[in-house]
Amino acid sequence: MVKTLKTVVFGSALFLSFCSWAIDNPDGVNKAEELDSNSVVYIEKINNATGYRSTLLAYTEYHQFLSREIKSTYEDIALKLTETERDTFQTSHGAWEVFLNSQFTFIEEVWSKDNFGTSSAIDRGQFKAKLLRDRLLELQYYQMTF
Repeated sequence: MVKTLKTVVFGSALFLSFCSWAIDNPDGVNKAEELDSNSVVYIEKINNATGYRSTLLAYTEYHQFLSREIKSTYEDIALKLTETERDTFQTSHGAWEVFLNSQFTFIEEVWSKDNFGTSSAIDRGQFKAKLLRDRLLELQYYQMTF
């Protein structure tokens, strides 16, 4: 029950925070809605996970999906940039990857099974998903401007 409530609150907050993007171009695709739609299968697996290991696996699949989407969106944007812009974009994205790795390390160290028990898988999964989802939406927002 708590896991489902956390997931619903987490998902709702993220969804509502990005709904305003459609205001910029009412005819444009709402990337937050599109991402939510494409994420449903992963969120359902997370919600239906029963136990520590299945929760870890469900979040891992969701993280992999988000990572693939980030890579694809990044590559699409890079193709539309000049060489100088692409170099700057590559540097920026590399800095984000360093930030992401440091955040993942922090999350793993603090929200360990020893510190938080079996609920640690939920917390770690949610924190990591938020970082990945936020980056994906940021890149998609850039992508919409081309």
